[in-house]
Amino acid sequence: MESNERAPGREALSGARRVVVKIGSTLLADQENGTVHRQWLEALARDVHACRRAGQEVILVSSGAIAIGRR
Repeated sequence: MESNERAPGREALSGARRVVVKIGSTLLADQENGTVHRQWLEALARDVHACRRAGQEVILVSSGAIAIGRR
């Protein structure tokens, strides 16, 4: 996706049977002190729950496990 294009909104994803979410280290944890971005993670959990309730399969892929585990 080019930088001037917007990512699809919720409406575009509502008809999907499967949603794949890739989460990087920067989203999961502060890079300087390793603390977890708890509010962001809670919001993600709510979104995943809403997708599951709607019958969608959700696949989470993360490269952030090392960032969180460092602490």
